[in-house]
Amino acid sequence: MLEWPGPKSRRREDQINTNEEDCDAIQDLSTININKNTLTVKVEYADDMIKFQLSISQSTIVTFEKEIRMKFNLKLGSYKLKYLDEDGDWISLTSDQELSDCIQCTTKSHRNVLRLRVIPFPRPIPDTVGSTEL
Repeated sequence: MLEWPGPKSRRREDQINTNEEDCDAIQDLSTININKNTLTVKVEYADDMIKFQLSISQSTIVTFEKEIRMKFNLKLGSYKLKYLDEDGDWISLTSDQELSDCIQCTTKSHRNVLRLRVIPFPRPIPDTVGSTEL
């Protein structure tokens, strides 16, 4: 007949499993700390959303817009960008300084996701005033 090992052996196994889970959590946190020079960017356009990593040190409004234009297949000048600030307001994003402010706002509030919206400009109405057609 087998002898029951008692409650102490069960508790020891639980402690080992808990410690393994803690190690995994610590590894995940260290990965996050390594990537402090990048931000996750989520960009919304119509009913679509994209996500990419932004290198904080190498970002300019030109490279930033180029990435968004390429992903959404947009033409230069056919849209404007807005970001969500710490107060929940959507702020226009048109220059390197505004991009820097946007990144600073995101990192100051301890968020690691930068949220943007692409707002399309309305199509221009054709000028019919000078038309010679009858």
